[in-house]
Amino acid sequence: MTETMILVQEDKTADAGPSDEFESKFSVVLDRAAGLGGLVHDYVTARHPGPLDQMPESTVWRLHLTATASYLASIQCLRTRRSSLGGYILLRGPLEAWSHLDFIAGGTRDGSSALRALRYEAGAIREWGDTAIDVPGGHPVKGH
Repeated sequence: MTETMILVQEDKTADAGPSDEFESKFSVVLDRAAGLGGLVHDYVTARHPGPLDQMPESTVWRLHLTATASYLASIQCLRTRRSSLGGYILLRGPLEAWSHLDFIAGGTRDGSSALRALRYEAGAIREWGDTAIDVPGGHPVKGH
């Protein structure tokens, strides 16, 4: 039985196969993607609008922070086979944040970007409230 275990251990150290070669090359790409996320975050941080007590600045800043965190987390998930599906799941956050930012910045819709940021905030609060009501065993909110 000891001989079999030694053979298995030796097989693990055999020449890298196509899968290992792919993971090695993909790791370089993931490092570049993570670096890009860091550069974008640094760029936005350097151009931070200042006080966050007005719209749309506070909403844009919060969406940027959550999108950056989700983006970087999704890259980390892609580093291993077992967590790679998590990368796909986590990409929903940045995509939603970017679509909200597009809505806030869009000049073709009614109102200013500050008004569109307020509309986003009102919708987010309503959605969070509805989620709290729908939780099994959750406590209903007055008026629902």
